Amino acid sequence: MNQPSPSITPKQALDLAQNAVSEKQLSESAFENLKRWVTEPQYASYQPALLQLIEDKAFEDLDTYFWEVIPFGTGGRRGLMSELGSATINERTIAESAHGLAAYYKKFSGQETGKAAIAHDSRINSSKFARIAASVLAAHGLTVYFFKTSRSTPELSFAVRQLGCDVGAMITASHNPPRTMGSKPTGPPVGRFCRHTTRELLTKSIRRQKFLSSILTPRLNRERSN
Repeated sequence: MNQPSPSITPKQALDLAQNAVSEKQLSESAFENLKRWVTEPQYASYQPALLQLIEDKAFEDLDTYFWEVIPFGTGGRRGLMSELGSATINERTIAESAHGLAAYYKKFSGQETGKAAIAHDSRINSSKFARIAASVLAAHGLTVYFFKTSRSTPELSFAVRQLGCDVGAMITASHNPPRTMGSKPTGPPVGRFCRHTTRELLTKSIRRQKFLSSILTPRLNRERSN
């Protein structure tokens, strides 16, 4: 992300945003989510861009980016792709989704280690987001099996079963428009994800490390076709 050089402080930015709420240019929910991203240290890399957007009074865009925290639904988390925002799919929200999956698996299973499979479709940013998700799962102590090239959701589901994985994640927006993206978890704990758990899964730091992984080989593809 290119780093702009805003001329306002975080306090001044929040004053402007609060005024935008008063003038019905920004929703209350967007303001609350925006406030977290402007003030909390885990969002520091996004703050110059946010301050610049506020200084430019781009409140319509900011409302789109922050009107909600994308919930976990039956199909995972899906939304518009953007460089930032609690209501969009971006590097941060993809990392949060992977963290949520790992944290919930550990809570559900009582285990500190396990195995995960990650796949992605051919959309723009899919491979990048998949690698972010894989690195977060690896940081949680899971061994990660990663598809190097684009795959379908059924292939990911097959890999989870065939490799004895505890969880999996498919980076895809399925049939949704090209500007959208999503993270669809799979595995035994996944059915228990629901909207009210979303906020407890967000953390102040997302750990990443290089994959404790294997690249899936043509052998798995052959086994699936048999």
